[in-house]
Amino acid sequence: MISRRPEWDKFAGAMYTDGFDTVMPDGRTLQFGTVHNLGQNFAKAFDVTYEKGDGKREYIWQTCYGISERWLAAVLGVHGDDNGAVLPPKIAPIQAVIIPIPHKEEMKKIEETCAKIGEKLKAAGIRAKVDLREELTPGSKFFDWELKGVHVRVEIGPRDMKRGEAVVVRRDTFEKSSCKMSELADYLLSVIERMSMEMREKAVKWMKEHIHKADSLDTVKQLLKKRAGIVEVAWCGETACGLKMEEEINGKVLGIPQDVKEKVSGNCIVCGKKAQSIVRVAVAY
Repeated sequence: MISRRPEWDKFAGAMYTDGFDTVMPDGRTLQFGTVHNLGQNFAKAFDVTYEKGDGKREYIWQTCYGISERWLAAVLGVHGDDNGAVLPPKIAPIQAVIIPIPHKEEMKKIEETCAKIGEKLKAAGIRAKVDLREELTPGSKFFDWELKGVHVRVEIGPRDMKRGEAVVVRRDTFEKSSCKMSELADYLLSVIERMSMEMREKAVKWMKEHIHKADSLDTVKQLLKKRAGIVEVAWCGETACGLKMEEEINGKVLGIPQDVKEKVSGNCIVCGKKAQSIVRVAVAY
């Protein structure tokens, strides 16, 4: 979500600040990025100008963008589960891991096949890795890669070799499927694309389900006490009411929605005056 921060919470000296927030699994919000419109304020303070077409000089206009490691916390928190990380395909350093299922007589052949499959996947643009560690059992390898968030696991054992197939397991749903080895690269690309889309849809659904509306401070308090996510309320726009709201609800005013446009009606839930905007509040990290 994108919210225009209130005056008391914007970057000092900026015209306005927009914050980017998401809802974490415990119902708190996490800010992972901000955009500040600095206007000409800093240019005037440091006397930074440019020459216009007519030869006159004008103070420059500036913006400032901030994003930190919090985006990584957001990714891990929103998509992860009790088994570890679930990384979106676009940012995953490893998109597919190939794990040989051991068999005494055919182990060398299985490992050679896994290595060839790995090279084919890499040639198709898939960031793949073959796990040939001898000290770990297949089950231990499964657990290890699940924890790290690699989103597709490919299993190849003696029975798979006879059928000319491989077993494919999605990290997010643990859904299993089989595919011919000759078609594996195209199949994995389609799985990766589908997984990326479904992960996004699931995350957006989660966020929308945790945005509530309230018309009284008591309702807001109850929702935030339960860590229900974000609550949208009517606000008169006055700083005094905003600060009082934060104090009453023991939460934070995130700001006015910028990602959606919504008509405001009713009265400010603090002072009762006619509302000027919708404002988002939450318990934030």
